[in-house]
Amino acid sequence: MRKATFITAVYNGEKFVEETIQSVLNQTEPDFWFVIRLNACVDRSEEIVRAYAEKDNRIIVLKNKVNYMTDDGVHISKRGFWPEFDSEYVVKLDHDDILHPDFLKILYEAGHTAHADLVVGGCYFFDDVTKKITNERIPPQLQTNCISDLKGDFPALYGSLRTLWGKLYSAKLFDQCYEEMYTRPEKLKLCGDTWAVFVFLEHCTSFVSVAQPLMYYRTGQSSQFFSKIPEVSRIYEGKILFDRGMECLQNIGCDTAENIRHLYSVYAGHMADLIFIVQNSNSMTAAQKLEYLQLILQDTHLASYRNSAVVLLQPYIQECVKKIYASDKDNPALFRYYLYRLEHVYQKQDHTKEGLLIYLSVMADRANPLLYGIELLSHMYWNQTPKKEAVWLRTPLEQKLALVKDQPFVQAIQQIYPPNTVENELEQQMLAAMEEDEWVRAFELLQKLEDITMLHESGIFCRLMLLLIQDKIQEAIQFAYVAKSIFPESMAIQNICDQL
Repeated sequence: MRKATFITAVYNGEKFVEETIQSVLNQTEPDFWFVIRLNACVDRSEEIVRAYAEKDNRIIVLKNKVNYMTDDGVHISKRGFWPEFDSEYVVKLDHDDILHPDFLKILYEAGHTAHADLVVGGCYFFDDVTKKITNERIPPQLQTNCISDLKGDFPALYGSLRTLWGKLYSAKLFDQCYEEMYTRPEKLKLCGDTWAVFVFLEHCTSFVSVAQPLMYYRTGQSSQFFSKIPEVSRIYEGKILFDRGMECLQNIGCDTAENIRHLYSVYAGHMADLIFIVQNSNSMTAAQKLEYLQLILQDTHLASYRNSAVVLLQPYIQECVKKIYASDKDNPALFRYYLYRLEHVYQKQDHTKEGLLIYLSVMADRANPLLYGIELLSHMYWNQTPKKEAVWLRTPLEQKLALVKDQPFVQAIQQIYPPNTVENELEQQMLAAMEEDEWVRAFELLQKLEDITMLHESGIFCRLMLLLIQDKIQEAIQFAYVAKSIFPESMAIQNICDQL
C-alpha cells in the first residue's frame, strides 16, 4: 500500500496539465499513485498525459468518451468512477493546480502520526498572467481526535475548508463520503467543494491542519467565478451554503454564536463578490445590473439577518448603483427599478412632494422586502408644510413598522394613519373636478390632500393624469413606475401605465 493516491480529472487541459503533472512527480515523497482520467478531451491533453505515463509507472491513465461518465455508464457522482485506492490517503487535484514539492511529505507525516482522517494544508493564490502571489490561505496548526474541539478555531480554519484540493483524505473516509458529497442541490454549481468538505467534516473523527502553504492555486479573468455575466444561481449558492454550513456546525457540535456570525459574514462576502462582478461587468446592461442587485436584496437570509448582512453589503450596493445612475441618468425606463429611484432621490436631494412620492415607491415596491433605504425615512419629510405635524410622516417610522410586520408597506402606513373625514371629502371633491375636466381645481385639491397624506390612491392617480394632460410624457413614464409600486392593485393606475 502506498502513502497516497492523487486523482485528477482532465477536460481539455492542454494549457495547464503538464505543469500539474510535473508538480506531482517532483514530490519529495515519492511513494504515491497518480490516477488521471481523461474526460472527453479533444485537445492535446491525452498526448501530454500519455507521454508522462510512458516514463513513470506511478501514473495510471483512464479515458472516457463522455465528460464525467465512464464508457460503461458510471457517472462521476458514483464511487465506481474511480478505481479502488491502494493507498492510505487520497488527494483530489484539479488539472491546473500546482503542488509545493513538500506537499505530500509534510501533510502525510502530520496525518500519519496523528492517525488523522482529514489533513488540511494552506495554499497560495497566484495571478495566472503575472505569476505573482496575490493571496494566501493558511489554517491554524491543529490536531484533535474530537471534531467538536474545532469550535474555537472554526473562523480561522474556514477559509482552508472551502475547497476539496489541498487536503489528504484517508481512503476509508473518501470512500465513505464520496457519493454523499455529490447529493447537493442542482443550483449549487461553483461552490460544490465547500458542500463536499462539510460532508467530510461530519464523518471525520480525527483532524489535523498544517499552518503552511503547500500548493498554488491560479486565479485570473478566466476564473469561472469572475465571469462577465453572473448567473442568478450564484445568489442562491450563498443561501444554500449558509444553510449547509449551519447544519454542519450543529452536527459536529460547533454551532457557537461566534461561528454562526462567521457564516453570516462569509455569506455577506459571497454577495459582495457578486456585486463587485456586476459593477465591473462590461457585458451587462444597466437594467440587467439593477435586476441582479435587486434579486440579491430579495434573499430571505438578508431579511432574517437584516441588521448585519444588509449593513455589510450596503456600501457595495450604493457604489454600484451610483455608477449605474451616473452612466444613464434620468432614464425613464430604469425607473422600474427601486434601486434606481432611490439613487435618484439621493442625487437630487429632492424633498419636494414628488421626491417624497418617489421615495415612498421605493419602500412600497414588492421587490424590496427588506425596505432597503429605510434609513432615509426620518429625513424624507415634506418641509414645505405649514404644520409639519399634519404630514403622515411626522415620526420616525421604523418602530411603528415593527408593529405591523408582514404587511405591504402602504397598508402598514395606512393602518398607522387611517383616513379621516377631511381626507375623504377632499378626495370626492378632487375626483368630481377631474370628471368635469376642471384640472386647475383638481390640482388645488390634490395639494390639500397631499398636505394630509401622500399615500392616497386617488391623489396619485390625479397626479399621473395631470402629467399626461400637460404632455409631459417622460415624466409620466417615470411617475407611472412610482404609482404602480405604491398601488400595484389599482386598475385605474394600471390602465394608464399600460397605455404609456
